[in-house]
Amino acid sequence: MTGDAGSGAGVPPAERTKIVCTLGPASASAEVIGGLIDAGLSVARINFSHGTHDAQARTVALVRQLASERGRPVAILGDLQGPRIRIGDLPAPVSVTPGDDVVLCDERVASGTELPVTYADIARDVHPGDRILVDDGLIELVVLELRGARVVARVVHGGDIRSHKGMNFPGVNVSAPSITEKDRADAQFAVEQGLDYLALSFVRRAYDIATLLAMVPKSLLLVAKIENDS
Repeated sequence: MTGDAGSGAGVPPAERTKIVCTLGPASASAEVIGGLIDAGLSVARINFSHGTHDAQARTVALVRQLASERGRPVAILGDLQGPRIRIGDLPAPVSVTPGDDVVLCDERVASGTELPVTYADIARDVHPGDRILVDDGLIELVVLELRGARVVARVVHGGDIRSHKGMNFPGVNVSAPSITEKDRADAQFAVEQGLDYLALSFVRRAYDIATLLAMVPKSLLLVAKIENDS
């Protein structure tokens, strides 16, 4: 096979493919990380939604040590949590079917069968007709009406609603900031640790990326996570 240098001809597909693995408590040992690197790990993802900076620093150091011992380039990506928009604590999963009506509200005031949400301004930002997606879109709701701080919605696609599942609001101008105080602290930690990439969750506008760009050196590459299905 022949071709010019810009076409990538002659480069094995494996060398152009990046394998990203999320490292957590269950995979933070030298044995596991070493095995991942041997299997082709090229980017280690540190999820800032979980764990402490001390634990994350130990993982970063271990990845670098094991990669150096093997002579393998392994980049490290820090993933910022972003605004925490999730279902709150439920005593048990709530099963819903198409046509059911549910009530969502701030977890601090939820009672009875109401679904608690970690997003205090949900009733201010959504309007009748807006869609609410839960658990990566497996469950779909449509807003019927607002009752003060409560949102009445009808189930379009049902399933089991579980604690702490993520929520998306397609087409809704969500007022929650894309970069929280926690994200700012985590971004500073990423800079101090010399990470290669930093991912920003729930990016909705160019301003979100511009804000983060102003906080970190140009050597730290940014990844915009577009998580609204609009």
